[in-house]
Amino acid sequence: MSTINGRVDMLALAYNNYSLFILNALVGVILFLLVSYLLSEAFGKLFVIEYLAKNTIIILAFHAFGFTFIKAFTYYILKYPMSIYETNLYFNIFVAGVTILTLVPVMMLWNRYFLPLVTLKAKLN
Repeated sequence: MSTINGRVDMLALAYNNYSLFILNALVGVILFLLVSYLLSEAFGKLFVIEYLAKNTIIILAFHAFGFTFIKAFTYYILKYPMSIYETNLYFNIFVAGVTILTLVPVMMLWNRYFLPLVTLKAKLN
């Protein structure tokens, strides 16, 4: 369905057909919820999924830095063209996974050093 709407660039505010954009977003959310439910039914609680779920705010806050690092690495070191990010879905999925993996040390540092400081302030009030 997203191919019908064409290329969407949220940074440039280019959504093409707004109705299709919103419909695609809703279908994506429903699909994500369905896959999550099916995975939990099939495998129960998975440590990796729970760890990522507990650290989604950290991923949200730092994913742009991780993505920029991976993008620079693939362009300057591996000599991939930048157009690969617009044309290859599988490469983008791989880069998203690697970006999350590069954020694991950030998550560990946050949970070990910064989170206790935040919760300490909340306990004092």
